[in-house]
Amino acid sequence: MPIIQFQLENGIPVLFERLDHLHSATIGVWVLVGSRHESTPQHGISHLVEHMLFKGTKTRNALDIAESLEIVGGEINAFTSREYSCYWAKASTEHFSKACDVLSDLLVNSRFDEQEFVKERKVILEEIKMYEDSPEELCMDMLAQNVFDEGLGHPIVGTSKLIRDVQRDTVFGYYRKMYGPQDMFITIVGNVPEDQVHREIAKFHWQRRMDKSRVKPFAQARLTRGVSYRKKEIEQAHLTVAYGGLPVAAPNRYVLHTINAHLGSGMSSALFQEVREKRGLAYNIYTFVQSYRDIGILGIYCATSSSKVKDVLTIVRQEIERVKNEGVPPKRLTQMKEQLKGNLLLSLEKPSFRMTRMGVSHHYFGRIMPVEEIVATIESITQEDVAEMAKEILSRGYYAVSGVGNFPRKELTAGLGRPGKD
Repeated sequence: MPIIQFQLENGIPVLFERLDHLHSATIGVWVLVGSRHESTPQHGISHLVEHMLFKGTKTRNALDIAESLEIVGGEINAFTSREYSCYWAKASTEHFSKACDVLSDLLVNSRFDEQEFVKERKVILEEIKMYEDSPEELCMDMLAQNVFDEGLGHPIVGTSKLIRDVQRDTVFGYYRKMYGPQDMFITIVGNVPEDQVHREIAKFHWQRRMDKSRVKPFAQARLTRGVSYRKKEIEQAHLTVAYGGLPVAAPNRYVLHTINAHLGSGMSSALFQEVREKRGLAYNIYTFVQSYRDIGILGIYCATSSSKVKDVLTIVRQEIERVKNEGVPPKRLTQMKEQLKGNLLLSLEKPSFRMTRMGVSHHYFGRIMPVEEIVATIESITQEDVAEMAKEILSRGYYAVSGVGNFPRKELTAGLGRPGKD
């Protein structure tokens, strides 16, 4: 069925896809505020707002919110990213009304109770410790701080000092200032009649209507170069490397995804085969694409023995050079295109993916790209496209490398060489 689009009276856009074979509905409320919109003293405040919205409204306490959908088999949760936040709920079709009611209540009527705020601030301090104790998470955060400027690079959860010092009124003021209809939209996927969607979603009756968006545009980002290392007494060395990438809406983004798939997406990828299968140097190695409105990276992650850091990073450099100089063979390109198409088509069987895809597409493209259009774009990728893209983003060398573990810092550059130059 086609995606239905309409606006609430307060201006919030709504996108709805009805799927008759489902027994559920998934709702996402997107707020165009993320960690990238924070000034330096505010780092972590968007994420803190997300937590506080679940701590009580005028009619529900935190337990009421938690129980509301769980006791009928549903879910309610949220996440904060660098460029937006999303509050979502999933419930059986018969409880669609309750899902809308609870989501609208916590977004519109949250109280930010002082006692709850003090407790939740402690929770986030524990969350920060959890990330610090996870070498993979820590290494990823270090890479972001290394390769991006402050706006994109600072941790979404903030720092312990900033979270300890921030006050309830500051966080509540940020919520009141930044959350409003002009910076929100809603995506829904489920087996619900259209008239019921119109009726129930009207519960998002945000009273504060502003003529203009309160979310200020962020400054143009840039990639920076550097090497970062954190010594930890752990068994493995955790490594991340960043090469140049593309903005999320770049016309040739699927060419980059093809290179990513070839290098490190799955057990058949070049790095997995070379590092794990042929040499047994790692259990886990993969590549990833991080893309934002104006910038992006192609990243590599690996965990290996502390004594094998140089060996692994040497292989990484060799595989990067091979793709840069030789591109991808015809048979391999065909395989990677089939992989990308298959991943997309299989993901569409998940309502949560469809809801998220609608949200991301609406936010960055202003339209929902038909699946057939994406498949056709992938099928049109040529060897020349891949070779050109590989030369463009890999010839500059890597931008940043980070490492966590108990090994000499110099091993990070012994295998890779020094960061490249623009």
